[in-house]
Amino acid sequence: EAEKHEVALEALHTNNQQNGVHDHIQIAQYYSDHARNPVEAVRLAEEHKNTKNVFEADILAWCYYQNGQYNEAKEAIDRALSQHTPEAKFLYHAGMIAAKRGEISTARKYLYQALSLNPQFSPVEAPRAVAAVQELGKTAPHLTASTTTKQEATR
Repeated sequence: EAEKHEVALEALHTNNQQNGVHDHIQIAQYYSDHARNPVEAVRLAEEHKNTKNVFEADILAWCYYQNGQYNEAKEAIDRALSQHTPEAKFLYHAGMIAAKRGEISTARKYLYQALSLNPQFSPVEAPRAVAAVQELGKTAPHLTASTTTKQEATR
């Protein structure tokens, strides 16, 4: 059933493109939220790379994250967070990006903030945030991003 809807969504996107309707950021968000077509999601979202729109910056950050581009994701999520918009999804994305970058205390902070702001911000991502907090809690608190990075570099 889900695949049927995805095919319909992609057909709608193709139709929109043919008719001059610009829906790239919405399709990029769908792809990144469902961990599908990460390269295409980045390509579509990068049209909004220099946006001042915090929602578009968050989508771009999550597209980069899903494509394994964590440094680019950090730059984009910083723009998304720059206006201090009280959005749990932004904070969740910031936490997950920080975790991938080895910034454990920052990751925990953002994930706690996301769950404190709205513990049910997403039926899919909120439980992932809880699991990430638990997993990060198993990481020694004295590790910093620099020591984690050094440890990963020696592997």
